[in-house]
Amino acid sequence: MSTGFDPISVIEAPVKKELPLFFVVDRSSSMKGERIGEVNAAIRDVIPALRSVGGSDANISAAVLTFSSDAQWHTKLTPVENFTWGAMDAGGLTCYGAALKELASKLSRHEFLNQDTGYARPVIIMMSDGQPTDEWAAALTELKKNKWFQLAIKLALAIGDEAELDPLVAFTGNREAVLIAPTPDELAKLIRVIAVKSSEIGSRSMMLDLNGNSDINALAQEQTIKEIKEGINSDLGTVVTAADIDQDF
Repeated sequence: MSTGFDPISVIEAPVKKELPLFFVVDRSSSMKGERIGEVNAAIRDVIPALRSVGGSDANISAAVLTFSSDAQWHTKLTPVENFTWGAMDAGGLTCYGAALKELASKLSRHEFLNQDTGYARPVIIMMSDGQPTDEWAAALTELKKNKWFQLAIKLALAIGDEAELDPLVAFTGNREAVLIAPTPDELAKLIRVIAVKSSEIGSRSMMLDLNGNSDINALAQEQTIKEIKEGINSDLGTVVTAADIDQDF
C-alpha cells in the first residue's frame, strides 16, 4: 500500500552561494581617451559572459567603485542578470586612499554583503594608471583588518608605463597578482579574462568562514592567483606581472 511519501520531494536543492565581484577603477585625468574607453567597453562586454559563470554554484553580482578627486559607486552591487552599463568619464585627481576607505565601508554584513545565504570569496579587481594623490597607507591598513577583504580574491591591473606598482602590490599582497597592461587593447583583454577566470574560481570555492585560519586563507589566495595566472597565460599568452619588474616593495 502506498504511503504517499515521495523521498525526492523532501530533498532540498543546494543553496547557491553569493559571489560579489568588485571593479575598482581609476578614472583620473590620465585615464581620458582610449584607456577609459577600453575599460567601459570591457566591463560592458564581460557582464553577459558572467551570467553563465556561476551555474548551480553561485549567484554573481557586480559593483563598480570609481576614484578620481573622490570615490563614488558608479554601480552598486547588482545581480549580473539585472546589471546594465552606463559609460564612465575621466577627470580629476587619483584619490586611491578614498577608494580604499569607501570599499572598506561596504564590505560588511550591514552594507553590501547582507544576504542571508552564504558567500563565496569576493573578487576585487583594482585598476590604476598613475600615482595616488592622497594618503593611502593608513586606509589600506584599516582595509586589511576587514575579514571580507582578507578572504577576497584580489587582483590589480597596472595600466601603461607610468602606473606606480607599489600601491597595487600592497593592495593585493602579491606581486604575481599585479598584471601589467601596457596598451589599451591589452587592458581590455585582461579585464575580460580575469573577471571571468576569477569568478569561475570564486564560484567553486567553499562558503566563507569569516573566522577561519589566516594562514590557510593566505595559502588559498596564493593558490588562487597561480590558477588565475595560468588561465590568463593559456588564453592570452604570457602576461607580465609586477614580479617581473625590478621595483622595490
